[in-house]
Amino acid sequence: MIVLAIQTIGICLFRVWLNGETKPDFIFDQNPAAFSEDRFTRTMSVNWVYNLYLRDAILPIYLSCDWSGRSIPLIQHFHDNRVLIVLAFWTLLLLIVQSLFFSPTIPTKTTTTTTTWGARRIVLIAFFTFIFSPFLLSSNLLVRVGLMKGDRVIYLPIAGLCILEALAFQMLFCQKNKGSKKIALPRKTLGWILLLSQLTFFAVKLNERNLAWSNSLLLWTSAYDVNPKSFHTMYNCGYELALAGQYERAEQVMRPIADPHVDGPSNTYVYAMTLKNLDKCDEAHYFIDRALNVIYQKKENPQNQRDRSSTLLRTESNLLVVKAMCTFDVALTTN
Repeated sequence: MIVLAIQTIGICLFRVWLNGETKPDFIFDQNPAAFSEDRFTRTMSVNWVYNLYLRDAILPIYLSCDWSGRSIPLIQHFHDNRVLIVLAFWTLLLLIVQSLFFSPTIPTKTTTTTTTWGARRIVLIAFFTFIFSPFLLSSNLLVRVGLMKGDRVIYLPIAGLCILEALAFQMLFCQKNKGSKKIALPRKTLGWILLLSQLTFFAVKLNERNLAWSNSLLLWTSAYDVNPKSFHTMYNCGYELALAGQYERAEQVMRPIADPHVDGPSNTYVYAMTLKNLDKCDEAHYFIDRALNVIYQKKENPQNQRDRSSTLLRTESNLLVVKAMCTFDVALTTN
């Protein structure tokens, strides 16, 4: 445990050295839970994300490469049903911590009982070590990080859950019944069936994620299927669909972020280009003009804007190109 703690500190120092002295520039939309001003909302929402991580570790069916913005609704009041789940989560966690110091079994003087409980305590310490040490930097406890939820954050902490599952498997399916020298065959068989079923399911999901990350179109379409609320996911999914020539589907995906006042004029550019390929230049002109107005307003107040001037100029240039292409098409159609 001490060695792992030293390694964790060493990795933290190395990360700080790589980043340099420049402070990170995070915004609310990247991590609404941690950057929320209300203490109750911030505390409960961050802890709710912990529960989502636990759900993904046990049942990895809601995996996405992006959880920014409004992807995960915040817990803003006590009447939210998720508050009970958060409280239950911490109650279970405290009970596990308590078991490190107090044996849940009736105290006996037998060597077997003492040895068994000592082994379980070692396993539980290893569980907490592997869970919390790798997860600490991304937990929003020490510092606020630039992501609300990321699947990659639990890659190492899952090792702790594997240790805990191994302990549970041993307790449930590998212990002898009282008064018997052998383990009941049906119980042992059931344990192996459940374990093999879980490993098979995980292997299938692992193959799905490998395939998704090998292709950007598949990655963002799968992300949109799981998390259609994120503006960032809408943009990237629509962009990849447009590159693949699936303009109708791309238009449907990006329609909620077409207006530049929703999530910026750069989204409008991709949407307008999609409309142009669908021969809907009249609609494209409407959104392009609105996006250009937003850019001009940002240029007039640069001190209040996060966008760099080079980014605004590039977006403006792209919008003007699409507008010219649409104007040329309209002129050809008219003639």
